[in-house]
Amino acid sequence: MFCFTTRRLVLLAIIVQSHVVFFAALSPAACDAPPADPDPKNDEIRRVLDQPTEIDFLKTPIRSGAKFLSRQHKIPINVDSGVRGDLATTLKVSGVKLGEALKLMLDPHGLEYSVVSGTVLIRVKKKP
Repeated sequence: MFCFTTRRLVLLAIIVQSHVVFFAALSPAACDAPPADPDPKNDEIRRVLDQPTEIDFLKTPIRSGAKFLSRQHKIPINVDSGVRGDLATTLKVSGVKLGEALKLMLDPHGLEYSVVSGTVLIRVKKKP
């Protein structure tokens, strides 16, 4: 029996009485590791998101906070045009990973971030 996986496709070859029988199935657990990211900048951004940060925002607009964090950590952080301009955050953290700090900053406003095309993109959370 042979099993090959490619992303989420499992191909299983079984030899039955001198015949090879193939089975293919989609499997969410086919690959334990996420697919390789084609943009190497994304890997660098994810490393920075794992580094500690310090934030002391008092009613700071989300866009201004994103600009500050972008300069502080030297990574591009962009706010999607769908994010309301009047949203502000109050947050004081120290020694917390940048990614966790972003979650704390964005969650109360129904926002999330993702790493896309070499940038951190802040956007409205997708509905499940």
